[in-house]
Amino acid sequence: MTIHTIVISDIHLCEAMPGNGLWLRYRQKKYFPDTDFSQLVEYICATAEPKSVELVLNGDIFDFDVLPIIDGEVLYDDCARSEEHAIETMKRILQDHTVFIAALRKLHSAGHRLVFISGNHDTQLIFEGVRTILRTKISHNIIFRNWFYISPNKIHIEHGNQYDSYTCYRYPAFPFDDTGKNIQPTLGSLTCRHLVSRMGFFNPHVDNSFMLSFSEYISHWVQHYFLTKRSLIFAWMKGSVRTFVTTWKSRTHIDERLLGRMLEEAYTETKISRELLRKHILEFAKPSEDARIRVLRELHLDYLTLCIVVCALMVFTLTFSGEYLMLKTAIASCIVLSIYHYILPKNESLNSIFARVNACERNISDIYKVPAIVFGHTHAAFGIWQNEKFIGNSGTWTPRFLDIECTKPLSTGRPVIWLTRQDAGNLSGGLYQWENGVLKKNHHS
Repeated sequence: MTIHTIVISDIHLCEAMPGNGLWLRYRQKKYFPDTDFSQLVEYICATAEPKSVELVLNGDIFDFDVLPIIDGEVLYDDCARSEEHAIETMKRILQDHTVFIAALRKLHSAGHRLVFISGNHDTQLIFEGVRTILRTKISHNIIFRNWFYISPNKIHIEHGNQYDSYTCYRYPAFPFDDTGKNIQPTLGSLTCRHLVSRMGFFNPHVDNSFMLSFSEYISHWVQHYFLTKRSLIFAWMKGSVRTFVTTWKSRTHIDERLLGRMLEEAYTETKISRELLRKHILEFAKPSEDARIRVLRELHLDYLTLCIVVCALMVFTLTFSGEYLMLKTAIASCIVLSIYHYILPKNESLNSIFARVNACERNISDIYKVPAIVFGHTHAAFGIWQNEKFIGNSGTWTPRFLDIECTKPLSTGRPVIWLTRQDAGNLSGGLYQWENGVLKKNHHS
């Protein structure tokens, strides 16, 4: 019997932005990947035998962290962390993605399996109410996994956010705050909601669109914010402070009971020994909210705090000691700020974080000795065969453009991991690109 395991991740489906403006332009319907996905499903159903495919949607298929759009209006409220709010958000998302849902129904009607793995942006899939909506819309036989999934082909598949300190949960099978009812907000989730999503001329799916130098930020502000009612600086200040305070207030605590429950749940689902599962857990990153100074520096609030202190000192010296001492204070403050900037170690870059995620993927494949392992999360697709073992990343299907006008796509293809085992033979396949209705083997991964 032939079994095909197809893995796609990081589609980030969300509510559509009405109109044709530049603000949140990447969220307009014409840039959604639904039609491409529907065509891929048509191809799968036409080429694969019935009941031979399992499609694994490997996390961040939906995005609960972006700003909600209700009746055409963007709402700047908090994320959908409770089950009640998550259900309403899921309903709104599905209203704008009927083509995507219809494609999943078609896949299931052909007898194929469908698996949803939670990511850091759609952790809300753990709520039974959210799962019920998807089961009603698609099929009651959907498989859900909160942490990782082992396919019939013995392929280890998980999203990968557990190895990124900005997006990991202490216990991914129970990603709740201390109330046990609401989703725990991670630094990555809060930054997305309170910062990047509120700067609508940036594309959060393209790091280079918002990770700019100081001069580039000035140029961006002059071009898009100057003489308008929108404020880039105020959005950053308010969002950064709110993110830091929320991160501090909502920290979770170590709970050995939850660790035990997570191990038992994973053992029940996979029959993997608890010893190996514990080795797996040791690969987890430490949540960034455990290091408050690091969060402060990541949000650049340390510089804001120092600048406020310097300004206060200058006002104080000018008021009580005159202009000469104020000038000396200003010079001394500049020297101190320069020393602070150049001497203190910098926080990790995204490249170093993603390199660690990839390293953990290899470590986990060694722990379980599986023939293949697939992550998502980093949005950087790759596929490598080493000693008859496949290591890959399913990349992203998000609307990624190099310009605000969305005219220069970062890539024209959609990454697809397709692995096949025929009878008792070895796995074959790898990373492909779905482009213009054609599935092309990626030979440069």
